[in-house]
Amino acid sequence: MSVEIRNYLEGFADREAALRKIAEVDETAFGEGFTDEEIGSPIFGVLDDDRTFLAWDADQVVAVSANFSLDVSVPGGSVSTAGVTFVGVRPTHRRRGVMTAMLDTLHADGLSRNEPIAALWAADAAIYPRFGYGRATRRLFTEINRANGALGYAPEDDSIRLRMMNSSDDHSLTQPIYDAVRASRGGVPAIDDRWHERQTWDPPSSRHGTSALYTVVAEDDSGVRGFMRYNVKPEWTDSHDNGTFNIYRMMSSDPAAHAALWRYALSFDLMAKVKWFNAPIDDPIQLWLQYPRHATRQFEDALYVRLLDLSSAMTARIFSAECDVVVDVTDSRFPDNAGRWRLAGGPGGASCQRTKDAADLALDIRVLGAAYLGDVSLSEFARAGWIEEIRPGTLGALDSALRTATPPYCPFIF
Repeated sequence: MSVEIRNYLEGFADREAALRKIAEVDETAFGEGFTDEEIGSPIFGVLDDDRTFLAWDADQVVAVSANFSLDVSVPGGSVSTAGVTFVGVRPTHRRRGVMTAMLDTLHADGLSRNEPIAALWAADAAIYPRFGYGRATRRLFTEINRANGALGYAPEDDSIRLRMMNSSDDHSLTQPIYDAVRASRGGVPAIDDRWHERQTWDPPSSRHGTSALYTVVAEDDSGVRGFMRYNVKPEWTDSHDNGTFNIYRMMSSDPAAHAALWRYALSFDLMAKVKWFNAPIDDPIQLWLQYPRHATRQFEDALYVRLLDLSSAMTARIFSAECDVVVDVTDSRFPDNAGRWRLAGGPGGASCQRTKDAADLALDIRVLGAAYLGDVSLSEFARAGWIEEIRPGTLGALDSALRTATPPYCPFIF
């Protein structure tokens, strides 16, 4: 089979026609289509025309893929990132090398733009490790029954006021809080007006029985200290209220503001439960609840990271502790990453240089991708047989260097 990957605009009269083809292929791959309203919406407004591709088999489009141009926070800074998205193959052309060819195209595109890493949310977690991706962040899904939602151990601040608005109007108020959280955690992409429009676009046709998307801000005389975006879905069971309060994003600058937002959610009339599908794994609600056993808490994989340029990626972040370790890296898809590297540095910065010195550790590139943002314990990988410790003590040294006190978090799916 000969498949040719081209820019998605080639062969179409205009951008709208090309987007409709993307929507068609996406529906065959995932079973979820896009309406005419969505095709002309901010959903596609963040697509870069020169980073979006279609795969052609003769005169038929058989697959789609794209890169977002992202800037993702890492320990000590941020790094330009190829945000892999819209990867879908028609069922007629699966397991024939089409996805491999598309990912090769996306990775080459990222390298050509000096993006040391690629990142994605995986529709199927089984696919991407074989392409060198490691699970770099986790998310917490939590559901709390309001009857057991008392916060017995949360701080209070009487100076905090709550104000409600439509989410489409919240950008100037919420952006400073978002940026402050981004500065304190790895894994958070920078957002601009286009991304804000995409994330708050909320037509009635897409609500599926929920209310509009609202934002409540927690503020005092000095300004905004936190915000929460949410909608509610009313439901009645045997004449009793059984609705759901859905949190889409909640960020705060301090614990008291965060607690005030949680109290708002857990005291919302006519709602029987509160759900948050993508909370940070260290959200303090787990400590504040008087009855935590009555809350559903499920940890799931979230952002996957692939190191495209190992040296540039490692020097873009700092280490949490002093480290000087030689790692022997295997990378079946990027030979330039394979071989022995000296990882050295500390809180002031890091270096990653080729060396002929004997290796202290041996591991695959996907392990470094998983550990890159600071969440994963390398000892877990060692117990799984994914790391060989050649010189005793070096596993712990590298683990301490790569892990961060605050776990990374990606607040939205892209």
